[in-house]
Amino acid sequence: MLSTILAVYIAMLTSDLGSDGWDYARKNFKPGVSLGVLGPIDDLKPAASVDITEHALIFWLSVGTRFSTSMVNPYAEAGLYLGVNAGAGVSYVHGHGAVPHYFFGIPVPISRDVWFRFVEPYTRFSMIDPKIYEFGLLIKFGFVRHAEASCPHVYSFDGQENRLDADMLSGSFSKYAESEDIDRLEYLVADKGRYHLRIANDREERDYINQVQLLAVDHDPENTVLPSPRGDLVKLGPLVAPLAATDNRGHDERGAVLAEDSRNWRGQPLAHDPDKEDKPEDTLEITFPRPHGAGEPYLVLRLRNTDEATKALYQYLGRIGPGIATLLRLEENNQKYPIKQRISDELERLGVPLHVQVHTAQGWRPLDSLRPVGPAAPRYQAIPLPTTDDETVRVRLTGSPGAWEIDRVAIANGVHADATTLVLTRAAGIAGLDIADTVSAADEDRLLLHTGEGIDLDFAAPDPTPGKVRSLFLRLNGYYEVDVGGGYWLNPLALYRHNAGTDSAPRFFLRSLRAH
Repeated sequence: MLSTILAVYIAMLTSDLGSDGWDYARKNFKPGVSLGVLGPIDDLKPAASVDITEHALIFWLSVGTRFSTSMVNPYAEAGLYLGVNAGAGVSYVHGHGAVPHYFFGIPVPISRDVWFRFVEPYTRFSMIDPKIYEFGLLIKFGFVRHAEASCPHVYSFDGQENRLDADMLSGSFSKYAESEDIDRLEYLVADKGRYHLRIANDREERDYINQVQLLAVDHDPENTVLPSPRGDLVKLGPLVAPLAATDNRGHDERGAVLAEDSRNWRGQPLAHDPDKEDKPEDTLEITFPRPHGAGEPYLVLRLRNTDEATKALYQYLGRIGPGIATLLRLEENNQKYPIKQRISDELERLGVPLHVQVHTAQGWRPLDSLRPVGPAAPRYQAIPLPTTDDETVRVRLTGSPGAWEIDRVAIANGVHADATTLVLTRAAGIAGLDIADTVSAADEDRLLLHTGEGIDLDFAAPDPTPGKVRSLFLRLNGYYEVDVGGGYWLNPLALYRHNAGTDSAPRFFLRSLRAH
């Protein structure tokens, strides 16, 4: 009862609910059971003067309430806890993403001999050197804050102002997932012999920039140059529109993906039941005429991730807890299961990639899967297709419902495009500090950008080849880190459900859509 009153009170204070506050809080009130773990010690700060050891852990089981309406949700819990090496009768403040959670423990007197008889056999062979065990009642409250991340943003100077032009390194959410990304810049123009760019951390994350390169391709006006998921550039002939585009429910979606406009295809997320589907997916099957001209066929997509699905992904990770980053660090040197393969498998389990298939005489053949591209700015991708003598080409796109926004699809023949790396003439970091050496080479030296920070870059802008037009591309190497938030360091129940496949990020997203 105490936790209920406290949660409603906090909700009313933080949401400015007015005279209808009690009714609003009641409708958005989320009771539940909390099973959690706090630790290791760098996630715990004593609120009082206590003696805590390096491997302090707190386990708890509580019944509580959560006010669930936004990215920052107040909660209150009451229950039982077990502390190992945690001191006696202490209170803790622990925080993830600068949001504090308050934990007050009231120890229950119990014989030390009895306690050791039950507990010590289960810990004597672990890394924990048990000194103090504590059992008691707990009161825990705070705010569950979920990250809003979207990777480094790239701004191009269009002659008058900086415009958001690219959302880079999506999916490279730790140093183990560091990658190279390349995207076409659609707004960048020359200004007095220079190209001006800004790379900024606009979200609640830490961006690590390793290398920045600006590439230029001069080509005939009738050609289009685009990046492929493999990191190379492709010079394409005329883009050919689809003959038909049909989703897995038989709906005609050709008009939604025919041109670069405000219409797009997101699937039918509300048509899925997350409680009945283990792996909810939507598909779009597209038929093209076989393209003509020099080179190999390429599928052309203009797309982005949806903002709603991106937020839901971080909320889902927050349910498991920021301790997942610690688990990744523990697996860094696992030779039997390399860390990069583990991360790739986790992205698949999270339902992040967009899968591409092409129809052949042997049936549907999988091609390159697309990693996330972020929600901030759409981008073009050219995916290589096998050659065929058939008059038509059939392609199938499969992804989590509502996770992708596909604006345009087309097909074209293309060949490899050679690019020129433009000279970096200025690189200014915080307070104008020269950072050219840091971002010029792919090495062990990385530039860290905190939230709100950015770097300004100038590149030489030689005149295009006469009779040609120029396409510009940014190649960026690096990664980012996100504090996913959550009320636990690690929620073992949520982690088990994720690993066992009884819950997933796509199902969580669909449930959140239905709830609203």
